[in-house]
Amino acid sequence: MCKNTFYWNVAYKFFWVYILSWSAPLFAAKCLQVKHIAIDQAERTSLSWLRQLLHLDRLPQTVCHAQLSKYRTQMMATDVFWQVALTMEAPHTLRITVHEKWTTIPVIRAAVGGNSILRVLGIYDTHLWGRALTLGGEFRRYDRTTPGGVLYMNGQVGENLQHHFNLQYWQLERRTLAYSPNGAAIGQTSYSNRSLRLVWDQKISPSSFWRLGIIIQPFLNRDWQLDVSGSANRAISTSLQRKTIFGLRAVAGQVYPDNIMLTGSKLILEPLLEWYPQKRHFTSAWKLEGFTFWRPSYHWNYALHGVALGSLSSSSDTQVSLGGLDSVRGLPDGFMRGSHATWINLEARFLALQQKQLWIQPVIFIDGAVLKQASGCQTCGPSSAVTTGLGVRFAVPQIKRFVVRIDSAWSLSRPWTFSISAGMNQFFQPMHPLEGR
Repeated sequence: MCKNTFYWNVAYKFFWVYILSWSAPLFAAKCLQVKHIAIDQAERTSLSWLRQLLHLDRLPQTVCHAQLSKYRTQMMATDVFWQVALTMEAPHTLRITVHEKWTTIPVIRAAVGGNSILRVLGIYDTHLWGRALTLGGEFRRYDRTTPGGVLYMNGQVGENLQHHFNLQYWQLERRTLAYSPNGAAIGQTSYSNRSLRLVWDQKISPSSFWRLGIIIQPFLNRDWQLDVSGSANRAISTSLQRKTIFGLRAVAGQVYPDNIMLTGSKLILEPLLEWYPQKRHFTSAWKLEGFTFWRPSYHWNYALHGVALGSLSSSSDTQVSLGGLDSVRGLPDGFMRGSHATWINLEARFLALQQKQLWIQPVIFIDGAVLKQASGCQTCGPSSAVTTGLGVRFAVPQIKRFVVRIDSAWSLSRPWTFSISAGMNQFFQPMHPLEGR
């Protein structure tokens, strides 16, 4: 018996030695020393930029099959490709096949929300020089106000693309109705706004999810007016404010788009210092914004977006307006105003149709907001609101940000409201060009 056991043990060991020696080349083949990178079907993309993006600018490097999925995610996150495939070819080549989106975007669109109509005409190039740099501008007009516009630049530069910059110039005029705490329209507010904003930040380290930077607004000029009309009296309040803003910016995490399906989380904190030259005094403000996207299955995508912001200044130019095209759907434009505001958007999205040139995504959502208002303010509207609604997204994956959005929403508490918002290339923040999800 002992002799048979000895032979069985020897045979067992030889068996595994044979299996491991036979399979060793397979395990070894999972990693490859890459000396060359080949890119196929790229009409605009710069190979040097792509190597910087993937941290493959210094070759040779050892690349394993497990990293290919990470590389694809990084490339899709740039939002300039609608399909990406990576393969490793012996002896030393990493082959990348891409299908680029149409990234020169002529912008001709209208958005309706609450009682406001926004019309936009412009053009952007979001893959300038094949390096995912954005440059462009647009004219904007609300209802019958004087046309305004925005010039916009955005991109990542430097070694391993660690530095991010954003430059915006705004000139805008807007009018909304003014509302009482019970939701009745009692007048009109209007403002004209002109500002220049520069944001710069960089990664703490190449592998870090944290980015730190600064915000500089050399000037922000706002002319604000409130006109309250009644049968017995008429009150007009005006304010002209000029200020310079300095701030810090901290960004944690990243959102990874796969066309209109998203994953990941992102948190943005901006503490600000505002200087009023006319009054010769400083005041402080802050903004905290977060995005979280969860994709538990191929077709389902859940989105959570939240914003909290405020200012210690009592000036009218720091007032936050919610409703209409922004923030809380189902409310008239400018329905709520206050010096501090917090609002949340929660969405459940389902990919109902996915064809080569059309994706359709029905949505159910709930929005909520709470504001801090001046004591006894009769023109600030309600201080809180919760709405819910249904929507649908129509997307063409070959064109960057070509998404038609239609949402209908209604309030869940008094005062009862209902509105439909519709437009192109927008989601949570249609007021900001090429931003928000």
